[in-house]
Amino acid sequence: MANGDSQEKTELLCGFHKKDLKKFHTGKIAPYVFPVDYQKAHKEDIPHIIVRIFLKTSEGNYIVQKRSQSKKRHKGRWTDSASGHVRYNDDFKYEDIEQNVKREVHEELGCQIAAIRFCEFSLDEFNEDCYELAYIYVGLVNDKIRINNDEVSEETRAYSKEELRELLKIPRTEKGKPWVETTREFWKKIISGRYDKLFDQMNKEIKEIEDLNENKLEENTTQTQKNTKKKYKIGLIIGRFQPVHKGHVGLIRECLKYIEKLKILIGSSQFSDKYNDPFSYDERKLMIDLALSDIDIHPNSYEVIPVPDQFNFKKWIQKVVEKGGEFDILFTNNLWIGRLFQLRNKQVKTGLEFEIEKYNGTRIRELIYNKKPQWIDLIPSSVYRYISQPEILNRLKDIGRKKKNM
Repeated sequence: MANGDSQEKTELLCGFHKKDLKKFHTGKIAPYVFPVDYQKAHKEDIPHIIVRIFLKTSEGNYIVQKRSQSKKRHKGRWTDSASGHVRYNDDFKYEDIEQNVKREVHEELGCQIAAIRFCEFSLDEFNEDCYELAYIYVGLVNDKIRINNDEVSEETRAYSKEELRELLKIPRTEKGKPWVETTREFWKKIISGRYDKLFDQMNKEIKEIEDLNENKLEENTTQTQKNTKKKYKIGLIIGRFQPVHKGHVGLIRECLKYIEKLKILIGSSQFSDKYNDPFSYDERKLMIDLALSDIDIHPNSYEVIPVPDQFNFKKWIQKVVEKGGEFDILFTNNLWIGRLFQLRNKQVKTGLEFEIEKYNGTRIRELIYNKKPQWIDLIPSSVYRYISQPEILNRLKDIGRKKKNM
């Protein structure tokens, strides 16, 4: 549902504080958002998150929404394909934002998204008159739309590129604005070709899924075996490794099945001696070396590289490219990181399993801080021997104690 409408009065929105805006660039959202009532958010100008999506059809047309005359804000104006508030839930994560995009498309247009890509934050809307931070997406739909007349005007439909060009030319007048201006500018970017690579990625993704669904089971099995044997030259993996645990080791071993060499980037490399970042870059690198030596992975098959946080996703991607150099494929189970590298037209492989609930850095740190012995079984034996040195273990316990006393 779009912003500023009475039917959303009981919604709990995803609020945040202005000072934490830079944290959103890291993809770790949960610590920085809180529930806020819809009416309170708008009455008191409390910052909150919205989503916008710009859709193309399988025929290459563009779904352009004209807002209903019943809307309080931007009524009767041309805009994106669908948009709305992001709803709050406990343990909020980036994936929840994409789920809200899919919900809005279904509610307003009556169809399902076949593929989606993140494009950018809309920071230009974040000003004195608008306290909404927009996550902006492009996507593809294969279904026919069935518009919700309570939400959108009957003029909402799929437009050809030429038709959209003409719509975008409609000027402002003294009587009002025909467009939500930020969306007009974004449509211009789309038809100029700026996001063509993202649409190409999505078309390829949909085609691969369709091919898998059409093939027989034995053909799928053969293809899967063939793909497993395929080797890329250089792969990339990014993590904080606070500390290195058995999940990391299993993930690295799985990655090496696909590639000749793995670049292991240690994120947040500038931090140490903090509650969430107790180990320095040098300590984390040493733990990686120890853990991989345990399973006979040769040092020539991987490289460890530091990458500091930038608190700006565009600068961070650029820093990763600068520090990491060339690579053929990114391995990640972090959807946010995967989306960022899709912006750079990089191949991304997800879904590598390593029992994330069990092998979880936050959980392991809490066990160490609280002197619970269960952490010992969650990390490689060589890493345990390293951490259990008195000077290191006592330092970790001091960090945990200081946090409790705050």
